[in-house]
Amino acid sequence: MAKDLPVVLMGLDPGTSENAVVIAIIYKGSLELVGAGESPSVGIHKGVIENPALAARSIKQAVEKAEKMAGVRVNRVSVSYCSANVKVLNSPGSFSLNGPSGSCPGKERPAVTGIDPALAAVPPGQRIIEHLPAPLTGTTPGVEQDCGRVLTAPSEDIANLIECAHLAGLAVQEVVYSPLACSCALLTPAEIELGTILIDIGAGITSVSIFNRGSLRETTVLPLGGEHLAGDLAIGLSLSLTRAVEILREYRTEEVPGGEDGGPGSGVCDAVKGKNSRELVHSIIEARLTEIFTLAGEVIRGFDYPGALPGGVVIHGGVSQLSGISRIAENILQMPVRIGRLQNPGPDLSPTFANALGLVKYRFSRLQGDRKLGNRWEQNKGFVGKIFNWFEDRTRR
Repeated sequence: MAKDLPVVLMGLDPGTSENAVVIAIIYKGSLELVGAGESPSVGIHKGVIENPALAARSIKQAVEKAEKMAGVRVNRVSVSYCSANVKVLNSPGSFSLNGPSGSCPGKERPAVTGIDPALAAVPPGQRIIEHLPAPLTGTTPGVEQDCGRVLTAPSEDIANLIECAHLAGLAVQEVVYSPLACSCALLTPAEIELGTILIDIGAGITSVSIFNRGSLRETTVLPLGGEHLAGDLAIGLSLSLTRAVEILREYRTEEVPGGEDGGPGSGVCDAVKGKNSRELVHSIIEARLTEIFTLAGEVIRGFDYPGALPGGVVIHGGVSQLSGISRIAENILQMPVRIGRLQNPGPDLSPTFANALGLVKYRFSRLQGDRKLGNRWEQNKGFVGKIFNWFEDRTRR
């Protein structure tokens, strides 16, 4: 009997503005991307699914595109979640996870025996979505404090997420905190180990997270994002929101080597006529970005994290593509800043797919060494499907 059967993984990122889906296969210990799809998001606001039926229809469009590209149909999925409703809570006493909690390159976390003390810290209506390592002490570098922590989300948010996937014809394998998934797609193992701040600025929310010693260490979500930029432009220029979004899409980074951007206004802005109007666009966008990074800086200082973070700051999300953003961030945060680049095992993908790609890489890291590869494709079509069928036939002889 063949020891290595190809396994299919799917990652779904239901975003405020876009849904993104990635399909990958694992074969003989390697991960290969075989499909990707995206669609405009409906029924989701600031990371929270408000209308599961509407959201499911838009998600299904992205799934079908990815399945068509891959030549397979998939019914099990890892889903990302992030909203301003997440909370980091201390649990009474201490508990050990005996492993790199929240770490992309880490092994499967062992089950905690007995009653998990973390459960006592979770108020009614909340659900644990991730365990975090105890915070590091400032007095003794590298030593963790004697308390456990959990990341929680409203149970209703997670229930709506699972229902939405079900309505789209998918069964949820796991719900993964978005910055954790994103780190697997954007940060190298060295950056996660040595220390890096990841700032993900999406359409409706901005997450600020510290990764260090192989783990997600600190995180906060702010209720600010690209929608606020579009609203500022619409009001300041007396335009419709649709027109304001179009202007933002043109206000793009012209990349230079090293992950920097071409400076303020380098991508602007053929549709905005007149020097005064263009300068107004610059000033409106810079003012809102200054507010976002000022708040991010306050969050980082509030973490009171001991020691240096050699990886500096990595910015991601749709807003990260705006011209001049790294300059603004560096001036405010007083740290090296770069725009995130996908660490991608396959065809080039746009930054929209970072969370979805990170989900399949995160799942892959947890499945490494597991011989119980029980995922089966429902419909084996295309080149990849033919490979799977060949192995199926071999095992049945």
